[in-house]
Amino acid sequence: MFGNSCLDVSAPKHGKIDANYDPHVGGNQWAGGPGGRDTAGLGGKGGPYRLDAGHKVHQVSQAEKDAVPEEVRKAARQMGEKAFRER
Repeated sequence: MFGNSCLDVSAPKHGKIDANYDPHVGGNQWAGGPGGRDTAGLGGKGGPYRLDAGHKVHQVSQAEKDAVPEEVRKAARQMGEKAFRER
């Protein structure tokens, strides 16, 4: 599913963990979400790395991903690389 969140990204982050593993689409706060922005997950934009919580993915459009500002891309890349090194 392709979507358009119509919302800007601000800064990459891991996000909060839902103790019940409920799916969250949007909200800009949940780790492992199946869509959205800024947080680690799948299908969203501006997040630091992919994190699969096992939910159906809600993919944002490529145009939205392409519109992520370079400073946010850079911060997300650095955060993802740091997480990879720590593993």
